[in-house]
Amino acid sequence: MVPKIFLNKDGSRNDSKITEFSSLSNEDFSYNMIRNYLMCVKQNGENNDKKASVLKVAHWVFTVGMVTIPITVGILLFNIPKVSPS
Repeated sequence: MVPKIFLNKDGSRNDSKITEFSSLSNEDFSYNMIRNYLMCVKQNGENNDKKASVLKVAHWVFTVGMVTIPITVGILLFNIPKVSPS
C-alpha cells in the first residue's frame, strides 16, 4: 500500500514530494517511515474488520440456508399430491 502522501489527487505520482522525502535526514526519514507504516497498518486493520463483518453475515446466511432449504423441500415433497399411474 503506497502512502497517499506520494500521490496527487488524481492518483499520479507526486515527484516533488518524493524528492523532498528522499532529502530528509536519517532521523526524519525513519520517523516518517514509521508514521506511514502505522497509518497503513491502521487502514489495513479497518479494512479487515469490515471484511470480517461481511464474512460473518455471509456465514450466517449460508448456515440458515443449509438448514431451511432441506426442510422446505421436505415439506413440499410431502404435500405434493400423489399421481396414480393410469
